[in-house]
Amino acid sequence: VPSGTFVAGQAVTIFNNSNSNITIARSGVTLWTAGTDTNTDKTLAKKGICTVVCVSQNGFVISGAGMS
Repeated sequence: VPSGTFVAGQAVTIFNNSNSNITIARSGVTLWTAGTDTNTDKTLAKKGICTVVCVSQNGFVISGAGMS
């Protein structure tokens, strides 16, 4: 999730169409897991899906199925 690319209200959905986990890494941003104050890189399981929503300048919330 890059810094300075999105504005509040924009969202992107990620589907992991591979046969292994992928990492959703932060790059100069805060990435909270929805419903928590956890700010870490995330792992998306194979065939998992998640949505990343920009909530402020360089602040994002992420939620989805198969995400940890």
